[in-house]
Amino acid sequence: MYSAQLGKYDHAFQKNAAASSTLDVYAPSFVTSGNVHDPHNFFHTYPLDTKQWVEVDLEASYNLAEIQIHNRYNYAHARIIGFYVHLLNETKDVIYEYSYDEWNGVLGRYNKVLDSAVNVHVSVSTPLQIQEVVVYQGN
Repeated sequence: MYSAQLGKYDHAFQKNAAASSTLDVYAPSFVTSGNVHDPHNFFHTYPLDTKQWVEVDLEASYNLAEIQIHNRYNYAHARIIGFYVHLLNETKDVIYEYSYDEWNGVLGRYNKVLDSAVNVHVSVSTPLQIQEVVVYQGN
Protein backbone atom coordinates (compact mmCIF):
# COMPACT_ATOMS: atom_id res chain seq x y z
CA MET A 1 0.00 0.00 0.00
CA TYR A 2 1.36 3.42 -0.92
CA SER A 3 1.05 6.24 1.57
CA ALA A 4 0.86 9.54 -0.30
CA GLN A 5 1.17 11.38 3.00
CA LEU A 6 4.47 9.67 3.80
CA GLY A 7 5.61 9.12 0.21
CA LYS A 8 6.36 5.48 1.06
CA TYR A 9 5.20 2.02 0.01
CA ASP A 10 4.43 -0.66 2.63
CA HIS A 11 6.12 -3.83 1.34
CA ALA A 12 4.26 -6.00 3.86
CA PHE A 13 0.80 -4.92 2.68
CA GLN A 14 -1.33 -7.97 1.74
CA LYS A 15 1.70 -10.28 1.75
CA ASN A 16 1.49 -13.82 3.12
CA ALA A 17 1.87 -14.24 6.88
CA ALA A 18 2.36 -17.43 8.90
CA ALA A 19 2.23 -18.01 12.65
CA SER A 20 3.00 -20.49 15.41
CA SER A 21 -0.74 -20.72 16.15
CA THR A 22 -3.98 -18.78 15.81
CA LEU A 23 -6.66 -18.01 18.38
CA ASP A 24 -10.19 -18.27 16.93
CA VAL A 25 -10.62 -16.03 13.87
CA TYR A 26 -7.63 -13.74 14.55
CA ALA A 27 -5.56 -14.93 11.59
CA PRO A 28 -1.97 -13.98 10.70
CA SER A 29 -3.24 -12.28 7.53
CA PHE A 30 -4.56 -9.45 9.71
CA VAL A 31 -0.99 -8.17 10.26
CA THR A 32 -0.71 -7.28 6.57
CA SER A 33 -4.24 -5.99 5.99
CA GLY A 34 -3.37 -2.28 6.15
CA ASN A 35 -6.05 -1.73 8.78
CA VAL A 36 -4.24 -0.22 11.77
CA HIS A 37 -7.11 1.31 13.77
CA ASP A 38 -9.92 -1.27 13.66
CA PRO A 39 -10.11 -2.85 17.16
CA HIS A 40 -11.51 -6.10 15.67
CA ASN A 41 -8.82 -6.54 13.00
CA PHE A 42 -5.76 -8.02 14.73
CA PHE A 43 -3.73 -11.22 14.94
CA HIS A 44 -3.65 -13.34 18.12
CA THR A 45 -1.76 -16.55 18.95
CA TYR A 46 -3.15 -19.37 21.03
CA PRO A 47 -2.42 -18.35 24.65
CA LEU A 48 -0.92 -21.67 25.83
CA ASP A 49 1.91 -21.76 23.28
CA THR A 50 5.33 -21.13 24.82
CA LYS A 51 7.17 -19.70 21.80
CA GLN A 52 4.82 -17.52 19.83
CA TRP A 53 5.62 -15.88 16.53
CA VAL A 54 4.26 -14.38 13.34
CA GLU A 55 6.25 -14.04 10.12
CA VAL A 56 5.59 -11.91 7.04
CA ASP A 57 7.01 -13.08 3.69
CA LEU A 58 7.97 -9.97 1.71
CA GLU A 59 8.36 -12.20 -1.41
CA ALA A 60 11.53 -10.35 -2.47
CA SER A 61 14.63 -8.94 -0.85
CA TYR A 62 14.41 -5.24 0.07
CA ASN A 63 16.86 -2.81 1.58
CA LEU A 64 14.71 -1.89 4.58
CA ALA A 65 14.69 1.53 6.17
CA GLU A 66 11.90 1.18 8.71
CA ILE A 67 9.71 -1.48 10.30
CA GLN A 68 6.62 -0.60 12.31
CA ILE A 69 5.07 -3.16 14.64
CA HIS A 70 1.64 -1.95 15.73
CA ASN A 71 0.31 -3.48 18.92
CA ARG A 72 -3.33 -4.50 19.21
CA TYR A 73 -5.31 -1.27 19.03
CA ASN A 74 -6.35 0.06 22.45
CA TYR A 75 -5.78 -3.18 24.42
CA ALA A 76 -3.18 -5.29 26.27
CA HIS A 77 -0.23 -3.00 25.60
CA ALA A 78 1.99 -4.70 28.17
CA ARG A 79 1.86 -8.02 26.29
CA ILE A 80 4.21 -6.70 23.64
CA ILE A 81 7.01 -6.14 26.17
CA GLY A 82 9.96 -8.44 25.51
CA PHE A 83 9.23 -9.21 21.88
CA TYR A 84 11.87 -9.70 19.19
CA VAL A 85 12.01 -8.65 15.57
CA HIS A 86 14.17 -10.81 13.30
CA LEU A 87 14.95 -10.04 9.69
CA LEU A 88 15.60 -13.18 7.66
CA ASN A 89 17.29 -13.70 4.31
CA GLU A 90 16.18 -16.07 1.53
CA THR A 91 17.48 -19.13 3.42
CA LYS A 92 15.78 -18.03 6.68
CA ASP A 93 19.06 -17.09 8.36
CA VAL A 94 18.72 -14.24 10.88
CA ILE A 95 20.52 -11.19 9.52
CA TYR A 96 19.20 -8.69 12.06
CA GLU A 97 17.67 -8.96 15.53
CA TYR A 98 16.17 -6.36 17.80
CA SER A 99 14.48 -6.76 21.19
CA TYR A 100 11.90 -4.46 22.72
CA ASP A 101 12.20 -4.72 26.50
CA GLU A 102 9.82 -1.99 27.58
CA TRP A 103 6.57 -0.40 26.53
CA ASN A 104 6.25 3.36 26.51
CA GLY A 105 2.54 3.63 25.73
CA VAL A 106 2.98 4.24 22.00
CA LEU A 107 0.74 2.12 19.77
CA GLY A 108 3.33 1.68 17.03
CA ARG A 109 6.83 0.38 17.72
CA TYR A 110 9.30 1.75 15.21
CA ASN A 111 12.78 0.69 14.35
CA LYS A 112 15.17 2.03 11.72
CA VAL A 113 17.13 -0.68 9.94
CA LEU A 114 19.44 -0.70 6.97
CA ASP A 115 19.53 -4.34 5.93
CA SER A 116 18.25 -6.30 3.00
CA ALA A 117 15.66 -8.90 4.02
CA VAL A 118 12.97 -11.20 2.68
CA ASN A 119 11.07 -12.09 5.89
CA VAL A 120 10.11 -10.20 9.03
CA HIS A 121 9.73 -12.52 12.04
CA VAL A 122 8.21 -11.28 15.33
CA SER A 123 8.31 -13.49 18.44
CA VAL A 124 7.50 -13.33 22.16
CA SER A 125 6.95 -15.77 25.04
CA THR A 126 3.52 -14.38 26.00
CA PRO A 127 0.32 -14.32 23.91
CA LEU A 128 1.14 -12.34 20.78
CA GLN A 129 -1.39 -9.73 19.66
CA ILE A 130 -0.37 -7.55 16.75
CA GLN A 131 -2.47 -5.12 14.77
CA GLU A 132 -0.13 -4.56 11.83
CA VAL A 133 3.42 -5.05 10.50
CA VAL A 134 4.53 -2.24 8.17
CA VAL A 135 7.78 -2.40 6.20
CA TYR A 136 9.30 0.55 4.32
CA GLN A 137 12.15 0.27 1.84
CA GLY A 138 15.29 2.41 2.07
CA ASN A 139 17.50 3.85 -0.63
